[in-house]
Amino acid sequence: MTRKSKKNGGRKLVRAGGSAPHKDDRTHVLEGDDAEGLFQHEIRDVTLTGHVSGVQSAPACNIVETALVSLIVQSSTFTSCDIKDSAVRESRFVDTSFGSSSITHNSFAISVFERCAFRYTDIQNCDFIETVFLNCDLRNLLIKNCSFNRCTFRDCWTSNKLLEMSRLSECNFENTDIQIETIAENFGLTVSGFTGRIRDGLADDPHKIIPVSQLPRWLRSSAAHPLQKLSVDYFLKGTLLEGSPYLDESWNVRTWLPMFKRAGSFIVVLTQLVDFLIWLYDRGDLPIHTLIRFHSMTNALLGALGEDTAHRQALAGIGGVHLSLARAVDPYLALLEELTSSLEEDVRLLVEGPGSKAHYLKSLAPFFEGGGVEIREVRPHNSPWELILSFDAMGAKLLLLALFLSTRTKLELSRIKNSGSPRTTKQSTALARRAAAEPPAPMTEPIISLDFGGTRVVRAAPHLRLRAYLPGNLVAELRLDIGSQLIGKLRKTVKDIL
Repeated sequence: MTRKSKKNGGRKLVRAGGSAPHKDDRTHVLEGDDAEGLFQHEIRDVTLTGHVSGVQSAPACNIVETALVSLIVQSSTFTSCDIKDSAVRESRFVDTSFGSSSITHNSFAISVFERCAFRYTDIQNCDFIETVFLNCDLRNLLIKNCSFNRCTFRDCWTSNKLLEMSRLSECNFENTDIQIETIAENFGLTVSGFTGRIRDGLADDPHKIIPVSQLPRWLRSSAAHPLQKLSVDYFLKGTLLEGSPYLDESWNVRTWLPMFKRAGSFIVVLTQLVDFLIWLYDRGDLPIHTLIRFHSMTNALLGALGEDTAHRQALAGIGGVHLSLARAVDPYLALLEELTSSLEEDVRLLVEGPGSKAHYLKSLAPFFEGGGVEIREVRPHNSPWELILSFDAMGAKLLLLALFLSTRTKLELSRIKNSGSPRTTKQSTALARRAAAEPPAPMTEPIISLDFGGTRVVRAAPHLRLRAYLPGNLVAELRLDIGSQLIGKLRKTVKDIL
């Protein structure tokens, strides 16, 4: 094989030789076969491209901190090869074996593995984007703590659960059998992207096939962890807009305590789940209520661990997840502040149902449980109805708006913010200027700070500050301690705010 090397912007032919690429030869265009054994040595910090076949790696094969770009590899063997900290872009591997290899901390994008074998291979901490596995042997392969975005597994062979503690978005398994644990121990698989069979055990052991139609029965009878049931429930629904009883269990601190014995796995599962939920929220398949619940739950976990140095790894991991949730929740709090601070005394909601006050007092009962809210009028509004609410205190308005906004997705909250009235926008701008001129509040203050003068009727904008980044329990302070399924019912009735 000859290797063309880019150097100082040009190209020249260089014999491959028996050693790794020189450090000053950063990009190598491969051609022909690997007769001179380039891949039998460590390859580090270079870019490989071109077309190579007949690779026979040696046990010393390592591919480290290397970019494989527009590279075609055919009829090759990478046995016991360590591939790590590398990037694979727009490449294709055909009739190639990665048996007993370790593939870690890599990124793969717009690439294809066709008729490749991964038997007894370990793939961990990798990201796959628009990558296709076609007619591949995936038996005895372990994929752990990876993310897959718009990937496809087509006509592949599997023997075990294949994936664990991984996140999948818009991925397809076509004519590829999987294990029930493949669904239960990962986040994001959907029945709409699956054609194949579901086993209840290893392919090499006695097992049964579980029809998709029997998965609801599995949910009722299985002793699986609530997080695993949540993944199966999502597999069937493809959305969490209507909530799930397993979702409610997943934001309970007690659900996580048994997993804390394995701190590393505990953090991986928590991180992957929250990343998945934020992705659902961003794409309109989850109300922000769930993220607020997890924001308070992770805050409680941090409080439970305290400052014990023995839990340093867990503290760092949970703190990172909490910060991710704070970033998602903070715009919700900013919008809540803006709407609550509006000069408008009434709130007008667009609702679906009959023109009866009694109906909405019942169907929207959580909106009225705290008192101080009155349905002033139910007014016809084209097809739905306009529900006009009045308040006897600013606190009542805050809590009602907090509940209403918690039923919305990211896209809906953004639309509400962008369609705000001129008076609301002017008022929020004034508040922002005032807040910028004020000294920062001490960290001992609660998340929510209100100055609305007791129970007086709303006449002027309050001094309202909401902080998602400070310690505290948003669920308790905003009275959002209700289930996800009830949130789903509320959002069906309340269509919009006017």
